Amino acid sequence: MKTLFLFIAISLVSCSSRKVAKTEIKETTKISVIDTSKEVTKTNENIKIIENSENEVFTITPIDTTKKMVVNGKSYFNAILRHEKNKANKEYKKDIKVSNIKQKGLISVYKNNTQVFQKQIERKSFNFWWLLLLIIPLIWIYRKKIITFVLS
Repeated sequence: MKTLFLFIAISLVSCSSRKVAKTEIKETTKISVIDTSKEVTKTNENIKIIENSENEVFTITPIDTTKKMVVNGKSYFNAILRHEKNKANKEYKKDIKVSNIKQKGLISVYKNNTQVFQKQIERKSFNFWWLLLLIIPLIWIYRKKIITFVLS
């Protein structure tokens, strides 16, 4: 019986300390790849047309073959004068320039977020009410034994 009371007293009146350590780690990783490739095509077209044309026709035909003919201070007698000058320079240039620019690029972005959440609880309490509930019956039993011991 004494051992039962002793066991109950130790279990109910213990210091009841409680320690809790909780650690939570959240890790989020985000990898994103951005393509920055560019392709630019430029076409430059240049057309150049040059046309130089000189045309000089000088024809002298006498009306009467017995008379002298004076043209620009020169006298001509019984002659047909024919003077032709033709000069035609035609030039056609077409320049086409095509430039193709390719630029390749990749950008990778790496984001790592780590969140650490720690929770520590330490609770120490002494249950005094349990001790009182245990001591009152003990006192009552002890008095009863002393009274029965004295009376007997």
